[in-house]
Amino acid sequence: MTVTTKVNGGTKKPSDFTVTVSGNSPSPKSVSGSSSGTSVILFGGSYKVTESGTSGYSPSYSSGCSGTATSGRIQCIITNQDHGTPTPNKGITLTSNSINVYSIPSTSAQVEKFLTNYMISGEISSINASRDLITSTIINDFDSSPNIGYVKSNNIAATSPNNGSQVTLPNPFVITGTINQKITNETHNVIMAASTSNPAGKNVEIKCTFADVLSDYKCLHIP
Repeated sequence: MTVTTKVNGGTKKPSDFTVTVSGNSPSPKSVSGSSSGTSVILFGGSYKVTESGTSGYSPSYSSGCSGTATSGRIQCIITNQDHGTPTPNKGITLTSNSINVYSIPSTSAQVEKFLTNYMISGEISSINASRDLITSTIINDFDSSPNIGYVKSNNIAATSPNNGSQVTLPNPFVITGTINQKITNETHNVIMAASTSNPAGKNVEIKCTFADVLSDYKCLHIP
């Protein structure tokens, strides 16, 4: 299991929170929060992740923070919202739609292509004031996708110097922390650019597309 701690607003850092994992022999059972993620070994069975040190903050937990552990990787993301930091204005809407394409031969199922579009709409000053919470909401949603482990850095394939044929890269997939940073950069940059080019009070739309190739991640302000 990877446990990631995020903080929206206030003065606390992720390490100011203590994360506790209950379940079948978790190791370690208790760790300091980390924005880059902390690994916990967990045996099969029911489990739950909780957090302490949350005074002044409201924690929210992704779907991976509780359930039944089997084989494979689990992602738990805890987002702590400062009580003094405004939540997104009710006039802001965030919608998403996902497209997945699977190849299903007789012996296995493999993700071939997937993408998720996020539409952010509302008054630009409210969007700009809430950009951290908007970004964390997108990250929490995208990280909960079962396809998150299939994001590649780019579409460039290596070639053999001998015959020019394509060969498989040894590890083409990027880690979740790199994905989250890319989403944060793209979302923040387009919101700040839109707030500079539009007067306060104007309603705007922003479209973000995040798929299986990290280098293609884009957020665009729709005029």
